[in-house]
Amino acid sequence: MGDINSEMLFRDFFPRLQARALARYGVSLSERQFTNWREKGLIPGPAHPRGRGRGLSPERHWPMQAYRRALRICWYKQRGIDRIPAWWILFWLAGDDVSLDVLRRSLQRELKRVRRQSRYLADSGYIRSDGSTTFEKAPSGAKNSPFSLLLDELIETQHLGISPELYRDFLKLGFDEESSSETGRIFQALVKPLMGHGITPEEVGVSLSAVWRPGHLSDTAHDYVGRCSQGDLVLARQILWEQLRLTSRLAPFAHLLGASRPASILFVVAFAMANRRTGNQRLISDLLQLLYQIADDTRHNLDPTRRLNFILKRLQMMEGDDVELGSRGPDTAI
Repeated sequence: MGDINSEMLFRDFFPRLQARALARYGVSLSERQFTNWREKGLIPGPAHPRGRGRGLSPERHWPMQAYRRALRICWYKQRGIDRIPAWWILFWLAGDDVSLDVLRRSLQRELKRVRRQSRYLADSGYIRSDGSTTFEKAPSGAKNSPFSLLLDELIETQHLGISPELYRDFLKLGFDEESSSETGRIFQALVKPLMGHGITPEEVGVSLSAVWRPGHLSDTAHDYVGRCSQGDLVLARQILWEQLRLTSRLAPFAHLLGASRPASILFVVAFAMANRRTGNQRLISDLLQLLYQIADDTRHNLDPTRRLNFILKRLQMMEGDDVELGSRGPDTAI
């Protein structure tokens, strides 16, 4: 059979892959599906045929990289991600080599998908409305997201202090490139009921635009994905992983952050989900937002690396040893 670092013949390789995919991730993997992934370049192919002597057909041995990559796809499928563009992005985020053209096209397709899914909200009239409103008038959104349901429940908790109008203003930020003053107003209004007191980003040593620049779903936003450089992509990836590392450091103290019990629950859940972001759709969404923010910094002659420096400084302030991020991929043992 060979050890985990060896090459194997397909007749040995594929049955073990099928068994592991089904037992570990509940994915029934067919040979046709595997071949399709291989033809699309998602899985590395076998080595060149090796001769076995006169009169015998050559043999082709499959590397363990193919085994691991196939299991990672099954891991994504278990989490509801069954789109090839998303797989390419997650491969790249995990440190695999993905061509710049493939990565850009995948990001553009994912951005179009997110915008299309969000259209129900942008076109509902609720986002464009002004004046008084109620929580009941807000479009319901995805029904299969437990975090969304919990967030809705916390927002509707009257004593939490978040009004229906403020909730609407916050939702607007995803679709509009609001002025810095309006973004600052909404930020202040959101933070105070959650933290129990007002605080500005400047009070912790960073400008608001360095930590929060909404508007990446706006139809009027420029093609920030198509125009991003390889350096922008690398910077965004590094920021994402450092954010996860910072979140891991702060997670044990999440329950202390809220001024009320509902707010504390919100922080705890948010930190817990952030620690499990690797390999899911949320990570892709965060990457798109970061690319927008980096492009916006460039438009305004600002240094986008300040976003990374802010996180790194906060990490330096934390004491103790590094906290592991957890697995960036599935269990790929044979």
